[in-house]
Amino acid sequence: LESGLRGSLTPWLTYDTSVFWTDYDGVIENRDLGGGNFERSNSGHARHYGWETSLELQPLAGLEASTGRTLHPAWGRWTWFGSLALLHAEFVGGLNKNRTPAYAPDLILKTGLIGQWQDRFKLALTGTYVDTMYWQDNNQPGTVGLARIPDFTVWDLSAALTLYRQNLHLLAGIQNLFNREYFSRVRPDGIEPMPGRSAYIGLRLRWF
Repeated sequence: LESGLRGSLTPWLTYDTSVFWTDYDGVIENRDLGGGNFERSNSGHARHYGWETSLELQPLAGLEASTGRTLHPAWGRWTWFGSLALLHAEFVGGLNKNRTPAYAPDLILKTGLIGQWQDRFKLALTGTYVDTMYWQDNNQPGTVGLARIPDFTVWDLSAALTLYRQNLHLLAGIQNLFNREYFSRVRPDGIEPMPGRSAYIGLRLRWF
């Protein structure tokens, strides 16, 4: 179940906010029994509920509206966005009653700044923060020796240049910009580290 509101406070400031509730009976997990042994079992009856909200602000458009002056196109168009998700998840019945489901962080925060020039060039810096979370429904460390995945923050930088109309674009970017060492998943054979800083470049072609 989900209910919320979405709209614009001004032409340069928009919002989106909602509350949600999920009832999930019969959650299945792979339990680490130690010694390389794993068991697929029913974790129990889980409930997730929380609040999500986001804002999108165009600061230069707001400056133009407040001063009544139009800025030079060289300034481009800038958009700042931010979103926040607060979650409470808990087993209310079954094998793991009163424990927290796996991969259910209490907080996720996203933010970024996007610049665009005459529909020709776009530059975006985005960041994501994920709070600590359990990797098993039974909240035990298992053979990994760590019950929770630590919190982490990751930043990505991306750019897009239009080469021909809206048909050919040059894309480039850097993922994990600050080369953060982190992991967001644990597999039966241990921790799965996320890639370090990496760069990419390519072309996007539309046929129509």
